[in-house]
Amino acid sequence: MTANLGAFGSHTWRPLTVGLGIEFKWLGSLALPDWTVSARAGDLHSATPIPDRNFNPVVADADSHTLSMGAGVSCNGQGRFLGVIACARSAGGLLARKAIMVDVAFQTIL
Repeated sequence: MTANLGAFGSHTWRPLTVGLGIEFKWLGSLALPDWTVSARAGDLHSATPIPDRNFNPVVADADSHTLSMGAGVSCNGQGRFLGVIACARSAGGLLARKAIMVDVAFQTIL
């Protein structure tokens, strides 16, 4: 990719981003047969596309390293969310509830 920065000249940049993620999923256990629990983690490395020889303070960029993690729960079938709300409900036709899911995630850029 070539960028024309007007008075600052033209530069050749080579962007590169590499990411890896993994998810572990525990399907219904004997104690909670209608629940699924998931744990996720990921790592993303993005190298600056601007080579050192083309450094210009007008175009701010740097390598970034991003870590992320998350978890989720899914309740379906005969399960009850918070012990009160039925997770699946057949009444309602097209809008019938099949499951209740909750996900949380955290991401930080180093």
